[in-house]
Amino acid sequence: MTSELNRAADDTTLLIRARRIADWVGDGRAVTPKGLLKPADVPAAAAALGVPLPARFRSAGDVGAIHRPWVAAQGAGLLTVTGGRAVRADVTGDDSLTLWWAAVRAVLQAESPPGEDRAMPVLCRMLLTAASAGPAGSTAGSTADFPAVFRELMHQASVDDFHAVNSLYRDERGPVDIGLDFLGEAGAVHDRRITALGRWLLERMTEEWPPPLTPELSATEVLDRLAGLAGDEAWHEAGPWLAGRTADAAARELLTAAATAAPAQRLAAVDVASNLGDEALPAWREAAATPTLGPHARLVLADGAPDTEDADQGWFAVEYALAALSTDGPEEAYHTLREYNGVDTAGTGHPGEPELREALSSLIAAGGPPVPVYQLKISLSRVRPAVWRRIRLPATTTLDELHHIIRIAFDWDDDHLHVFTAGGLDYADPSFGMEQTRDESRARLSRVAPRAGATMTYVYDLGDHWEHRIVVERITGTASPDMLAVCVAGEGDAPVEDWIPGDGPETTPFDLEAINRRLSGDDAAPVAGTTLFDRAGDLKGELVAFSRQPRYDRDLTRFLTEHGGGTGRLTERQGTLLWDTFLLEHRLPSGRTVLEDFVAAHPELPGPEREMLLGWQDVVQGSFEVLRHEGPAVVVDNLVDDLTYRVRSNKGPDVFRQLGAGWFILGRLVAVGDEWMLSGSADLVRPEQRDTAYAIALEFSTHMPAAVFRNPEKLATAWEMQRLDRERFIRFFGTDQVVLPDDQVEARLGDYYAFARGETDSAPGAPLPETAGAETVALIYDEIDGLGTYTNFGRVAEAFADPDLLRRRRWREDTLSYLHDDSVEPMVLRRLADPDPANATIVFRRLLKRPSFEWTRDAEATLRELKPAYYAHPPRPSTTVLSDRLAAFATSRRVVAGT
Repeated sequence: MTSELNRAADDTTLLIRARRIADWVGDGRAVTPKGLLKPADVPAAAAALGVPLPARFRSAGDVGAIHRPWVAAQGAGLLTVTGGRAVRADVTGDDSLTLWWAAVRAVLQAESPPGEDRAMPVLCRMLLTAASAGPAGSTAGSTADFPAVFRELMHQASVDDFHAVNSLYRDERGPVDIGLDFLGEAGAVHDRRITALGRWLLERMTEEWPPPLTPELSATEVLDRLAGLAGDEAWHEAGPWLAGRTADAAARELLTAAATAAPAQRLAAVDVASNLGDEALPAWREAAATPTLGPHARLVLADGAPDTEDADQGWFAVEYALAALSTDGPEEAYHTLREYNGVDTAGTGHPGEPELREALSSLIAAGGPPVPVYQLKISLSRVRPAVWRRIRLPATTTLDELHHIIRIAFDWDDDHLHVFTAGGLDYADPSFGMEQTRDESRARLSRVAPRAGATMTYVYDLGDHWEHRIVVERITGTASPDMLAVCVAGEGDAPVEDWIPGDGPETTPFDLEAINRRLSGDDAAPVAGTTLFDRAGDLKGELVAFSRQPRYDRDLTRFLTEHGGGTGRLTERQGTLLWDTFLLEHRLPSGRTVLEDFVAAHPELPGPEREMLLGWQDVVQGSFEVLRHEGPAVVVDNLVDDLTYRVRSNKGPDVFRQLGAGWFILGRLVAVGDEWMLSGSADLVRPEQRDTAYAIALEFSTHMPAAVFRNPEKLATAWEMQRLDRERFIRFFGTDQVVLPDDQVEARLGDYYAFARGETDSAPGAPLPETAGAETVALIYDEIDGLGTYTNFGRVAEAFADPDLLRRRRWREDTLSYLHDDSVEPMVLRRLADPDPANATIVFRRLLKRPSFEWTRDAEATLRELKPAYYAHPPRPSTTVLSDRLAAFATSRRVVAGT
């Protein structure tokens, strides 16, 4: 059957035209900034495809007979568009059906209106269903039945799907004509009858864009569809199925299926059945005697009484954590367990307790996964003068918690509805009953805004529409999941909600300390006259004194020897800088820093002071040009990250008295609210020694790229440069992973760098790797980790393909080195393991001596354990971005060196 489908896919107009346009493009055609053919090339493309050309058009995107094959060719990988050019790509290894399916998916998405990604997929699924309707045993539907069946499907559609399909009306053409036109080109329908290729497509589309639940489905099938949905979403999706049953019958079917179901499916049943009212109570009373449903039934029958819930708290913790494990993975399961009942699962009585304990054992032993710290800038839109707050909080914060934080930061009363929008999806409190919104309590910050530079909006009071723009400025360091949010800066007085003239002040004054007292839950008044900056200086002195304890002597000596050549060789300034690094950033054998030890030893510290101190682990190091004085501070521009800082010294303003515009400060800064404090010693450089300051900034930028990426714009630019360079690598080698004999690596890499420089002046170069003694070397250009070289990759790959080779010393040693060497990123092990998880399980069991290890279950936790340095910070591009000033300086140095 597969060979027949391959032949059918080959003969479709869609794939034929996609191949023709790729062949016509050949070695390259210029494209517009939007990646479309330039208008001047459209007539030639139409001739190559043999399609008519309209008398008038603005761009290639207006000519459907050209644009659809163009999109299909890119989706199938027959054509790559990058750097202002389209180039034909050689596709090997994929069968025609696979290429066809990729082309179909690309067109479905491209031809759906903005914001309605489901429109074309849902329409085509309905049309294929209508085209397949017919008498039992028939191979194709009756064309006479087609309109009636389609109308019935539209009648049964959910509100979302109904609106999505109707969004496709264009000019005088309706959705049916548009969909049938595409399905005809795709070979899925002929004369409104479904083809064999269409039946295959209908199966794929039903899996990916399923139709509404129908009364004919079994409760087990319903729960499989509802698993992982929030309560309100599950209730909404279950509506058509529930409509065909009484509340009592529906509850009995759902709870009977739930008794033997997995936790995620069981929770879906509970969410729906608990909303069926008093008619469902007899079914709940019967369910109380079932071990897997008893705690849920007791809670429902007691109407949520707290003492009933407390009695089963541990059981519920395991239940919800197991559901999270199946839908979102081990880290979410860990956080669910911790937030619900702590991580001790012993004695809960839940039958899945052993499974959960084994799945989370590595994370629990490590004290949990790392929790990055987010820095958000939250600004009121369309308000002048500007009103904004800068907040630091853990990545595990959910959107309902963020709502509470914003409410405090802007002094909203919480008397109105609110909604978040992130990634095109809306999130709100499910108790609001707002249509087309997801449960904000199940959306963590790390999921809806996974990278620095991500944005979302928060609207408070849907009548007055107070819109807040939220930007992830930085993702830094790690913190406890229990870290309290802290407001580190802000500007502007917040408007009073529902204010009317004559009803008191129109705004609420910005008060940083009052906001932080409310965020910490401590409304006690601060000591009069004491500012956070005053405390910063005092606390830094206390931290230095704390670090002088004898227990740190050995670690400090080892650190100074490793990084400075020993204490006897250091100048006072070098020693001070290294000591400051040791205090704030160096990880001790315990895995903690001296600073973290200090904070843990002082539980009496107020929340804002604790968070300020822990924030000092994120040090800004650079070459800072003085712009001007502002009271006791100087405003400086960091040559490394191109950001401006307002800097003060805990030794007083006299430190900066001699500095005028054009001087430079070489040193380290830590955050104190919205200001910055010098940390450790600093060097002052006169304006006439500008080249010295620039040279140091250039060294920082090239050897410490993380310092550059504090600037979100530079981070975004670096990711884009890496993406383009990776595409060049793939064009040159034909793949993102190539394994070469050692004696070919230098020549092939040299050829690649020459090829890259021939395409763009900004193509990054790199020194050739040291590969002496290796038999093979893999060159891998990963989307996230960039370009890396991995010696003896071929031998390690052989061990993953045949684990019995681990009995031989060289295979065993090389594979062990991949597991433990920090220079081998986790993605390399994933590339080796994912093709055959069963063999990967054997490799890890043997080398780590863990007989219960399973790759599909334990990979993430084990990789975090083996590669802690990799997971200690968010992913960063491998490409460094210099400011225009530093780039010009670097060029001038090369010119001088060459003369």
